Amino acid sequence: SLLGFYHSSQGNLDAEFELIQQALAIARRTQNRWREGRTLADLAFLQGQQSDFRGAEHSARQALALLQESDDKAGVAFAWNMLGRALGGRGAYTDAFVAFAHSEAIAASIEHRPLLVQLPNMRGWLHQQLQDFAGARSLDQEGVALAQRWGKVTAEISARINLCLDTLHLGDAAAALADLEELEPQLGEKKYGYHAWRWRLRILHAKGLCSLALGRLEPVLALANKGMTLAQSTGAQKYVALNHGLMGDVYAGMEKWADAYTHWQAALGLADRMEYQPLRWQGRYRLAQRFGRGGDGEQAEVLFSAAAQIVRDIAAGLDDDSLRARFLAAPLVISLLGEHRAGPSP
Repeated sequence: SLLGFYHSSQGNLDAEFELIQQALAIARRTQNRWREGRTLADLAFLQGQQSDFRGAEHSARQALALLQESDDKAGVAFAWNMLGRALGGRGAYTDAFVAFAHSEAIAASIEHRPLLVQLPNMRGWLHQQLQDFAGARSLDQEGVALAQRWGKVTAEISARINLCLDTLHLGDAAAALADLEELEPQLGEKKYGYHAWRWRLRILHAKGLCSLALGRLEPVLALANKGMTLAQSTGAQKYVALNHGLMGDVYAGMEKWADAYTHWQAALGLADRMEYQPLRWQGRYRLAQRFGRGGDGEQAEVLFSAAAQIVRDIAAGLDDDSLRARFLAAPLVISLLGEHRAGPSP
């Protein structure tokens, strides 16, 4: 397990996976149910990093079943946290919020600050996926403040990266890019080795989104290529998909439509396999718009219908009426549903 942690810090997730499997085999052979539960929770984290969200959910649920037999409340809180991440990754948002609430309640009962400090940021991530960027910003600001109060630097940095994305999606790409460029030099490998490659993935993609919003296409392509290389080397499939989508957007901006379609289709294929909902509906919407403008109304309608159905399914799965209303009132969602009702543009 410790060797796996080391390899994970270097971005070598395949080696960590093999070591975790060995640790699981030893725990089961020696009938150490507590160690098995802890190792399964670590496996859930790894599977989440590789975007195997169904696998991560399965491992986290197994971990919970074992750890709840013990007096390891920190382990139980951690397993609930991993379950929330897995559920959020595949778009089961209501269940993800519930899992994070369980994690928070148990962590609070033992004053487990490393877990408690993450939770505003985790909830902010869910709000981002649901297009509630104002709500995400409030939660991410709470996460930064809590991390600063408790001196949890890594949690603060994660929340600050999320805040940059909130700023971008709330309409100030220049400010978001400036904040990212101010933050980036602080994330040295020697100081934050375990987190550095993950933060690097996120910052490359976030800077690409900001540059795209500012119309700077050439820098976006360079950032997306760097992000793709790092994502592929670590097996972080969500970021492979996101960078394919970003490349598709860049090539569309350059009117290189064949290249754009290739990358958009690759992004959608991965998103469907992972069940990563934001890219599933937004990618289809972008493609539908392009097919509609190109005169292929039949293909555009198929994509519009599929994207609209994904959005309706997400909304139907939310048991928070206020959050559902904010999701359905998001400009991109309104635009999609409006265009779907009106039919593709000629």
